[in-house]
Amino acid sequence: MNDSEQNDERRSPYEQARQTLLAALGNHEASMFNIGYDRGFDAGWDAAVRRMGQVLQQGSPPEPERAPPPSPEVALAVATDLTAKDVVLEIVRRKPGLRGRDIVQETDKSQKLNERTVRTALYRLKVDGLIYVKDGLWHPLDPNRLPAGGAVESTPAGSRSNHGGA
Repeated sequence: MNDSEQNDERRSPYEQARQTLLAALGNHEASMFNIGYDRGFDAGWDAAVRRMGQVLQQGSPPEPERAPPPSPEVALAVATDLTAKDVVLEIVRRKPGLRGRDIVQETDKSQKLNERTVRTALYRLKVDGLIYVKDGLWHPLDPNRLPAGGAVESTPAGSRSNHGGA
């Protein structure tokens, strides 16, 4: 007799029945999963075949719904392959004095730029010396002169925050 057979003999009838039931439930669960998977696959395949038949009968698929026209900044970005940084700079130049959240909302009006993308662009534009933030408001920076009211607010050394008080 091997160890497994000796262990089976030492188990109580209750424990043996419990182990048998657990094994049967495991097998049943695996069978039900496979049946569900096969049914789901078959249903998806059938739907795809039906749709392909409709497309072939109609000649071409219907046109998707059109999105609203983009804002001038986004239209310019798409036409000239501008980056998110370029779009944000154009918004700051066109509407100086916006808070960071307002700039995010301006991009939301046409093509949504992720809030983190907008805030990263603001930070990078500030580091590049193209914009500045004063009292939480973003303004374009004329490279020939400092903004009215003195020095530009800067991020403290070691700080990684680019929220600009917005």
